[in-house]
Amino acid sequence: MKKKTRIIVLLISVIAFLLGVAFTALFMSPAVSLDFHTFSDNAVSYISFIISFIAFVFSMITYFSIDSVNSITAMDGNVLENENYSIAYEEVVDSFRECKEKETFTEELLQCVAPQKQTISCMEYADELQKIIDYIIWFAYVDLGNEAVSKRCGELVDVIKKEQQRYSKLSNGINYMLNENVKLIEYVLLYQKIRNSRTEGVFSKLENIRGDMLRNPVSKIVYFDYLGLDYRRKAAAVLDGTVKETMKKAGLNEGREFQTDYMKTVQALTLRDEQREQFDCLSSRALDCFIKAEEYAADNVLWNGYIQYNKLRVDIMRYLVFKEKTREELIADIDNTIKARKNVQFLMNRGGSYLDKMFEDETGRVLELKENFMNC
Repeated sequence: MKKKTRIIVLLISVIAFLLGVAFTALFMSPAVSLDFHTFSDNAVSYISFIISFIAFVFSMITYFSIDSVNSITAMDGNVLENENYSIAYEEVVDSFRECKEKETFTEELLQCVAPQKQTISCMEYADELQKIIDYIIWFAYVDLGNEAVSKRCGELVDVIKKEQQRYSKLSNGINYMLNENVKLIEYVLLYQKIRNSRTEGVFSKLENIRGDMLRNPVSKIVYFDYLGLDYRRKAAAVLDGTVKETMKKAGLNEGREFQTDYMKTVQALTLRDEQREQFDCLSSRALDCFIKAEEYAADNVLWNGYIQYNKLRVDIMRYLVFKEKTREELIADIDNTIKARKNVQFLMNRGGSYLDKMFEDETGRVLELKENFMNC
């Protein structure tokens, strides 16, 4: 209940009590009621009034308590379950216009997503979580290998997890939904940290998220895209050791994934049946995730640029191992991805901001991938 409403109800209660006392004293006093009631009747009336007022006070306390609980737990129309929710990413990019370097961008981003240490309701807490999920895409351009930045991200996760515990006993349905969104934030940041450190053989925990409980389209895009990325890394890890060993024996420098010599080696590689099965399983799951992410992204220019590139890399690896698509089909896919990246560059350009440089780098990666693939 709002503060103003509570004050009004309290005033009415006090006025009602004072009027009750006044009327009781006036009409039920011995001087006035001597002809109608005995003193014992007056005593009973006074006692009845006091009991009635006490009952009234307790009913008001109960009313306030129920209303307070309802205010805290009410989630009707909350943003996490809004199936029509979307983001104006151009406005978000505008907010980073003045950030020209990674350091200033990182600081601005961390300030934008800094959660309140104590929210007043589930609805407000849901808004806090959604804002972090909205902005989590930009953590790809933050150095999570930096100890100070990593520490602040850890503190962010600690705050939202502690806050989630405040609502954990109110409703199982609410608790589960909030918990899955908290895990989404935690595990995406973990994925970015692992990716930044280039640690091999270590993966995030995105598979532990119950994706079906995520209702918000943006949350679903983030979930399926990053889950697909994690599966893609696992699929690449199945091949990586064998590929690098083969390259070393051939006197080639151990190149990065998707460099020409690396792709040529994969193409000529004879894999064990177990390797082929594992790679097929993981890369297929990655493709399924990216396809679902594309469905939820619909016409979102920014997300389509990311998802197409992620899906393209899986298609190329499956081509090298299984010849699943034709070379011409893949070249057409690469050209479509380049176009999608250039569209992002054009539409999101803000005159030399840090994000402009990152979008340009993203386009450069696809162009480099095309050149390497054409030489393969």
